[in-house]
Amino acid sequence: MAKTIKLISFTELISGFAATGYCDGKPFIARTILYGKKGKKKEPIFKVVEEGNTAVSLSESRFSRGDRIAIARYLKQVRLCEIEKPEEDLNTLSLRQLREKCKQQGLRGYWSKGIKKGDLVNMLNACKKPC
Repeated sequence: MAKTIKLISFTELISGFAATGYCDGKPFIARTILYGKKGKKKEPIFKVVEEGNTAVSLSESRFSRGDRIAIARYLKQVRLCEIEKPEEDLNTLSLRQLREKCKQQGLRGYWSKGIKKGDLVNMLNACKKPC
């Protein structure tokens, strides 16, 4: 039986990735950890986090094993750009958040005197990178 995954946000962090969404109507939060054998390159894998931002055992979780696998598979496809990330509404972000996004995109002029929120939104929309 196929699981229905609806992604709300997908954020790249310094230490990996974080995502929020719904799996068959149940809200989830997932974060990456680095996983791999000693001496080999470690790959990021997604873990569903629950109580206190930690992963819980399968017997105590609200999610079944199939739910967790479906979430991890879907988020890996998003991370590898096989599925498009959800569009973020830039108008809901604060001026500080918009400036941080401009910095991450490598834009210049976002601290200029007299710049407004609408100007930053326009700058970010103009330089949208595919995936």
